[in-house]
Amino acid sequence: MKMTGGEGQTIGIDLGTTYSCVGVWQDDHVEIITNDQGSRTTPSTVAFSDTERLIGEAAKNQEAMNPVNTVFDAKRLIGRRFTDALVQSDMKLWPFKVISGPADKPFIVVDYKGEEKQLAAEEISSMVLFKMRETAEAFLGSTVKNAVITVPAYFNDSQRQATKDAGAIAGLNVMRIINEPTAAAIAYGLNNRAATVGGKNVLIFDLGGGTFDVSLLSIKEGIFEVKATAGDTHLGGQDFDNRMVDHFVQEFKRKHRKDITGDPRALRRLRTASERVKRTLSSSVQANVGVDCLFEGIDFYTTITRARFDELNIDLFMNCLAPVESCLRDAKLDRSSVHDVVLVGGSTRIPKVQKILQDFFHGKELCKSINQDEAVAYGAAVQAAILDGNVYKVTLLDVTPLSLGVDADGEMSFVIPRNTPVPAKMKKGFTTKYDNQTSVRFAVYQGERPRAQDNNFLGEFDLCGVPPAPRHVPKLSACFDIDVNGILNVSAEESSTGKKNGVTITNVDGRLSAGEINKMIEEAEKYKAEDEKHKKRVDAKVALENYAYKIRNTVNDQKINYMIPEADKKKVQDAVVQVIYWLDRNQLAEVDEFNYKRKELERWKHHTRTTDIRDMYNHGSGIAKARNWRRELISWSGFCLSRKDCALGVRLYFRSVSKDCEPSLPMAGKGKGQTIGIDLGTTYSCVAVWHKDNVEIITNDMGNRITPSSVAFTDAERLFGEAAKNQEAMNPTNTIFDAKRLIGRRFSDASVQSDIKFWPFKVTPGPADKPMIMISYKGEEKQLAAEEISSMVLVKMRETAEAFLGTKVKNAVITVPAYFNDSQRQATKDAGAIAGLNVERIINEPTAAALAYGMQQKGTTVGAKNVLIFDLGGGTFDVSLLTIEEGIVEVKSTAGDTHLGGEDFDNRLVDYFIQEIKRKHKQDISGNTRALKRLRTACERVKRDLSSTVQTNLGIDCLFEGIDFYTTVTRARFEELNSDLFLKCLEPVKMCLSDAKMDKSSVHDVVLVGGSTRIPKVQKMLQDFFNGKELCKSINQDEAVAYGAAVQAAILDDTVDQIVLLDVTPLSLGVEVTGDIMRVLIPRNTKVPAKREAIFTTDLDNQSSVLIRVYEGERTRAQDNYLLGEFVSSTIPPALRGVPEIKECFELDANGILSVSAEVLLTGQKTKITITNDKGRLSKEVIEKMVKEAEKYKAEDEEHRKKVEAKLALENYAYKIRNTLMNEENNSKLPKAHEKKIQDAIVKAIYWLDRNQLAEADEFEDKMMELKSVCDAFMAKVH
Repeated sequence: MKMTGGEGQTIGIDLGTTYSCVGVWQDDHVEIITNDQGSRTTPSTVAFSDTERLIGEAAKNQEAMNPVNTVFDAKRLIGRRFTDALVQSDMKLWPFKVISGPADKPFIVVDYKGEEKQLAAEEISSMVLFKMRETAEAFLGSTVKNAVITVPAYFNDSQRQATKDAGAIAGLNVMRIINEPTAAAIAYGLNNRAATVGGKNVLIFDLGGGTFDVSLLSIKEGIFEVKATAGDTHLGGQDFDNRMVDHFVQEFKRKHRKDITGDPRALRRLRTASERVKRTLSSSVQANVGVDCLFEGIDFYTTITRARFDELNIDLFMNCLAPVESCLRDAKLDRSSVHDVVLVGGSTRIPKVQKILQDFFHGKELCKSINQDEAVAYGAAVQAAILDGNVYKVTLLDVTPLSLGVDADGEMSFVIPRNTPVPAKMKKGFTTKYDNQTSVRFAVYQGERPRAQDNNFLGEFDLCGVPPAPRHVPKLSACFDIDVNGILNVSAEESSTGKKNGVTITNVDGRLSAGEINKMIEEAEKYKAEDEKHKKRVDAKVALENYAYKIRNTVNDQKINYMIPEADKKKVQDAVVQVIYWLDRNQLAEVDEFNYKRKELERWKHHTRTTDIRDMYNHGSGIAKARNWRRELISWSGFCLSRKDCALGVRLYFRSVSKDCEPSLPMAGKGKGQTIGIDLGTTYSCVAVWHKDNVEIITNDMGNRITPSSVAFTDAERLFGEAAKNQEAMNPTNTIFDAKRLIGRRFSDASVQSDIKFWPFKVTPGPADKPMIMISYKGEEKQLAAEEISSMVLVKMRETAEAFLGTKVKNAVITVPAYFNDSQRQATKDAGAIAGLNVERIINEPTAAALAYGMQQKGTTVGAKNVLIFDLGGGTFDVSLLTIEEGIVEVKSTAGDTHLGGEDFDNRLVDYFIQEIKRKHKQDISGNTRALKRLRTACERVKRDLSSTVQTNLGIDCLFEGIDFYTTVTRARFEELNSDLFLKCLEPVKMCLSDAKMDKSSVHDVVLVGGSTRIPKVQKMLQDFFNGKELCKSINQDEAVAYGAAVQAAILDDTVDQIVLLDVTPLSLGVEVTGDIMRVLIPRNTKVPAKREAIFTTDLDNQSSVLIRVYEGERTRAQDNYLLGEFVSSTIPPALRGVPEIKECFELDANGILSVSAEVLLTGQKTKITITNDKGRLSKEVIEKMVKEAEKYKAEDEEHRKKVEAKLALENYAYKIRNTLMNEENNSKLPKAHEKKIQDAIVKAIYWLDRNQLAEADEFEDKMMELKSVCDAFMAKVH
């Protein structure tokens, strides 16, 4: 039966302590919904400022600047009392203020719009839930009212009720409260259906950011039966962060004689660094910490090892085993009866936690097959689908996590024991305590303690009208009825009279009253209205700002301003300057003020002489001049025309002659095992594989689905991905990114020279004008080609896939931008070879995205569809126009720019802020690589924020020479800085349509791919170009390319056969003929593979050989195109010019790799070459050398790993002995002299370790043997 309770589809929400996640059942599977920044998880953070409220990433990104008004950890307060010891402990670490409210309820104090507000944890949680609801509504395109919300299994009744209240305040009908580990078990069960056919006992180990749960379930034929549950509602990743913060606070105190505990801002920055370190230590054995200007101008730099992190948290890690043992005991199961131990929650990535758990289960392999961060939301979405009647094959039998009972003369009398299946109804008999007692009070508690008052008080009621009788004579019964949400009803009855009374437990003592909830709902509506009002005000401000800059740019444009009289031009410019000046000083003005200023400015447009401009645009004489102008600039000048129809006429006219107006663009051994698909991106890379009849995007060792394309070199090791990116601010000159912007290019390329100005690392010219990257590694300077850096990223992707598949990977499909030329494609193949990969296919990125789109749309459409893929990523831009019909994906045309993307937008912001720093502080930071790197990182964050908010703050403490840099930037300013780049994005779209001989109205879907397509201005321009057409955002912009590459890999593996891919060559291919003319044999957008032939002849009498030069590009002059290679066709018989016939054949394979042959028809003599573009490409010998270098790096990495493991083993052993010795029960077993000897040996070992961090493995092993010889006898006694 389908449940109802509101409108629309029911969603599943994992309301987490640190991050939240939302999922929904769609097209017979769960869809984890990405937020407005493209992330699948959203920080459970809310911030308040003088002007607005921020939720999620936007809140988290500004917390260092606004710590006292940025609220997180609401889940650690919800349903608790202010006097709870745990609340009191947490308050010492929070930068925001928490006070005691009515009924001992904790309230959070914030300053919002200049007014102090007191907010309950339920209100903060409701704001996060509202964000999740909006995220789901944006995806579904409809209003959402119903939700399933997850809570820790060990949440008590008060906390569950408070969570429901938070849902109500957020405008949600909470259909079901479900335990987090139970939700994760559902995710596991659906992902492992075949493996659970015969029945399985599964232990869910869920260690998240702030809570810890263990559940033991039996899964059989779709029935999920919870056997037992246990946990700790106050144990998780944040507690591990706290230990590190304390550790670093003490280290700072030791080193600098300063105590930072009273500075919330310094603590917040240190906590952020500690969180990053914790994540890094999950994949690396040591990590660097660097916080510039942490406190009173002091920089804090240090290193921490995984062993030290483990030692700081060892008691917390060991605490994780008690709930596991409790679960097994309650379920009456032995650990050997558990078939799978499933890891859930981000903190389960900590190696020590995994090792402790694995050791407990006698070395059992832990199950990591479900995404640790998304499993709970996944299960919640399934539960939601069950309630909606969309899923019938799953039955959930859950249990109550805590015992329920009443106070019987001070003792806890249990009525419903913990781990009783719910729903449940149980009765228990009671009697009177005194003679002639006529009423009995029933006080209801939840917990496991023998004394009633030590448990959690839920509520109470009186049963009156008991007939007078001696004590113990009356027979009373208490009935406990608990529903599927864990909500309790209690009633009592006197047997002789049938007198009854009861209560639905609402725990009024700690819970919000109905009146308070209604008030908070009204407050939520008020916040929403204020947010909307703020948005309108900012929109009005942005509109005025946009208009002012638009006029300024147009009037200043040299192609237009000469047509406007100087006097009129001066008036317009003065008006614009005045408005911009007013804007800078009236940021908080009201909507009508901004609108008035706009109308005031609009008056000045009539001072321009529109007649001359109109005549020039609308009559033949002006058209010739206009042909070489940017059509977009012409359209933008429409504001100068007196009538709207005239402006539209200009735009339509120039659209009709687009071909004339557009300037020509100068374009320069199979192994065994499964083939993987790799999106080798400029800024981020992604790997996927066909798995269980679907594409699986593989998470890396940090739990992320995309990995930074960064490699770092230190004195001790190489770092990849997140580990490299996390230390780049401290090591900018040796942290390499953007290798894709160098691969297959020449050092002298204009784009390379432009990029060098922004890179903190050094690039120099190598042989054959090849760019070489300079790094310092282990104290030695090295020169690396871009192919080597890319190969290291590919190795990381390969290892990520191998960890998931559990097998070696040799074969890969790698994606490249559609507009990569032959040299860049060959170089990418070389990178794959260096990485030990057999590159089965090079596939164009937009084509891969089209495969993803085609797979996800399969079965939903009938007939052919024309689809335009608009792929704007971090460093490259591609457009492809395809027809998809019945599994055939046919590329019609492709265009793009291999040097346009998000990083170019970042560069504009960096330049803008450099100039602002110059103006404000009279300092030039452009020569300081470290300051530039920190500024760039902040600019990346600003760019992302401006995709979801119209203005954002930027704050960097101690950016340069002690200067703190704080500023605000609006979306309008960002768009103005990048307007020319955004406009450039339309040129390839027009070219694609033109080449495909297709009108824009024939395009059925415009599909967005690449992170930069989240920029609102890019979307608006594209939507306007397609006459308001709704853009398709149904595929994940960050993952679509890897998804499609995995589909192509599956096609090559013969795993998928329903799809046929017909791709095209992006650039024309031809030869140089007499007069430096390019004779095209294979025109651009020809389907590949392709073969074309042409007959050529000699241009001299008795010419015996011909030099054949092969070019790629669209220019008429051969030398203006890209030279791919050359060869000589000789042994031509002597004859007059024009007589000999030479047949030249071009053959292009599926990878876009070209082979050219020439045959002298008279003699049959053939000459053949596979174009390798030796000018820019690595030679076979160099590739082989780099493969050996890669093996050497791997061996060095292995040697470093062994050395660090030996060091960690010694460090772990020393601290283990020290901690054991500190236990009084243990040291009492030793004579004092022996104890002293051991203590001295430990101190000596730790002292030696601190001063010999870079010792060799055998030295650490010798020290270990030395220490063990002293301590092993003691350890034997203890154990």
